[in-house]
Amino acid sequence: MVFGGSITAAWPLIGPPLATGLAHRDPRLAHLTLSVQDDGEDQALLGAAVFATRGG
Repeated sequence: MVFGGSITAAWPLIGPPLATGLAHRDPRLAHLTLSVQDDGEDQALLGAAVFATRGG
């Protein structure tokens, strides 16, 4: 899962509790890769493209 935009400035505060919460909610999510990208606009488009190609 890729995060971009203004949330990246707060990632050190948000990232660890988010990962912990996801893993607590569903242990399968513990293997989910969370990453931060400074360029949020391109990342949103790339995410939409991946979703569309998977038949989302």
